[in-house]
Amino acid sequence: MSTLTDSEQELVSAIQHAVSAAIEDLEDVSPEYANKTKLQKLLYLAIDNYSLPVTYSWYLAGSVVPDDPFTPDDLTAAPSDTVSSKSPSIGHSADDGSVLSPYTTEEELISFFKKEIPRLWTQKTNRFLQNFYQYHAPERYRELYVQCVHIRAQLKRLTDVVETATRGIDIGDDLEEIDRALGLSISDFHYYLSDLPELEETFDPVFEGTELIEDTMMMLTKRSTFTHHHLGSVKALNEFFYYYVWRYPSLIISAETATGPAAEEIRTSRQREAVGFETRIETEREQLTEQLDQFDLKPTFADFPSIGETETNEQLLKATRLYLEKND
Repeated sequence: MSTLTDSEQELVSAIQHAVSAAIEDLEDVSPEYANKTKLQKLLYLAIDNYSLPVTYSWYLAGSVVPDDPFTPDDLTAAPSDTVSSKSPSIGHSADDGSVLSPYTTEEELISFFKKEIPRLWTQKTNRFLQNFYQYHAPERYRELYVQCVHIRAQLKRLTDVVETATRGIDIGDDLEEIDRALGLSISDFHYYLSDLPELEETFDPVFEGTELIEDTMMMLTKRSTFTHHHLGSVKALNEFFYYYVWRYPSLIISAETATGPAAEEIRTSRQREAVGFETRIETEREQLTEQLDQFDLKPTFADFPSIGETETNEQLLKATRLYLEKND
């Protein structure tokens, strides 16, 4: 995988200092709400807004710069060498010798972040990502990212509900609600994926992977008691979707969207990793299926409802028809 050049790292450091200075100036913003996802997205917003020559691509969680160069630990140090709107550096011009000077000024960058940070800082990660994708994801892949975060949100909710059930607490109709919402999100995910010919090689493994998720969800709705084994299986399912099912198309998306001085390195690296990734998904799916079978979460033929029995089935059939029409 590519690494940042010295000049790119200098620009990233300048952005980090500007974020720290903005947070210091904002009385209602605390560094405790920082996480890697939000900081990476702030980094991208600055790169995009000021056309800074820093390498990035759209990958698993969206826009990402190589090497994870911005983490919450980077906010712990006071921005002593950064211009702050409250306490400007005496005798120092932000334009003089600044790595930012060809593109913007430190004051302008701090002002930019003081407007952006309050809009996103306290949002929960999935809500933040959904909004971020709606406004900033490449139009071609926007709906795919939005549906991906919907699926992840439902899988996170599923984990919480099953964890509650393992403590003997009544979960009511929560599983049925998740089953319906997850089925619709997966149908939409399939629809938008099938509309992208450059991702065609991922169709079959992605569809098979999400089918495993839906089958497991169906079996969970049939249960009345849950153990830590079921909770562990649900967590494994969540990881399987993100790091295997979704990772495959995101490798290709990253290669397609790579931008900046090291874009070619990213393209080469992602394309190399994508080769044979279908086999990795298949191996992981088989291992996960064995685990699910061990804890009675693998359906038999008798467990499946008749076609047309549920609203979810109708939606799935509709998505299938749309897919076939587009590929006729």
